[in-house]
Amino acid sequence: MDPQLAREVPQADLGRPIEELFAEFSDAPMAAASIGQVHHAVLHDGREVAVKIQYPGAAEAIRDDLANTELLTTFYRFAASTSGTTIPDLRSSTREIAARISEELDYRHEAANITAFSRLYRDHPFIHIPEVIHEASGDRVLTMSYLHGMDWAAAQHADQELKDAWSEVIWRFVTGSIRHGNLFHADPHPGNYRFRPDGQVGFLDFGCVKVS
Repeated sequence: MDPQLAREVPQADLGRPIEELFAEFSDAPMAAASIGQVHHAVLHDGREVAVKIQYPGAAEAIRDDLANTELLTTFYRFAASTSGTTIPDLRSSTREIAARISEELDYRHEAANITAFSRLYRDHPFIHIPEVIHEASGDRVLTMSYLHGMDWAAAQHADQELKDAWSEVIWRFVTGSIRHGNLFHADPHPGNYRFRPDGQVGFLDFGCVKVS
């Protein structure tokens, strides 16, 4: 997004100028994905935050595509056949995929997911979940506390003992979330982890969560 547009989206979504929302706001995104990008900012009370801003029109365009379930079913049937896999109930699988994608477009839904995980792991010694800044979040803007740590590329250079510690934390997060909270973080992308030199791990991106 053009920097000016990135500033206009929070103002339109939250009804306040970005200068009122943040003491500092970086125009350059620190991460970008298919439906939005993330900016570093600082609240007026000094807390560092990550601000996730959805691209204008992205949700509407994707929802229009998802509404055509026949087209989606045809696409997944083709993908399955070319990969040599078999999906017994393709229509049900398509509906499930469409539902999960629709949830990822809803930043208020993601905020609720983050809050659920944050409550589950509050004060945990090794697992860290960001806190939602509700007064700076809306339909197309999601502001959360900033998690420091190494990204996946930097973590590759750590020694094996530290890598083993991180692996155990990730395993405990995945299994513990299901066992203790009936929550499944369904986007285990390496970019969604922040690795700390003391063995702690921060977890990001809760748009795709399955509640059992």
